[in-house]
Amino acid sequence: MRIHLDFETFSDVDIKKAGAFRYIQSPAFEILLCAYSADGSPVRVLDLTVPQDRDYFNTTFRELIFRKDSILVAYNAAFEAGCVARHFNVVFTPDYAAKFRCSMMHALY
Repeated sequence: MRIHLDFETFSDVDIKKAGAFRYIQSPAFEILLCAYSADGSPVRVLDLTVPQDRDYFNTTFRELIFRKDSILVAYNAAFEAGCVARHFNVVFTPDYAAKFRCSMMHALY
């Protein structure tokens, strides 16, 4: 299953000054919106400030992205990988990183 995703996030850390790692590691970091499409289905947007969308993200969406056959595609995938890892308290391992494909790198290629 191929899942294209994009997050809109918040942090009290300036990403341009401190970098993505410190931005994501801030205690104030949160994912606000998640737009995704699974296997070419219509794009769905989850607003994580809305309780039912947050619950869906933390259960159903989590199961979807952590399936063994899921490949996660994002522009600048390292950022989305960091966001997912932080939100779901996942350790960055080679197996975890291998789930991601970066459309930015693909376009540069």
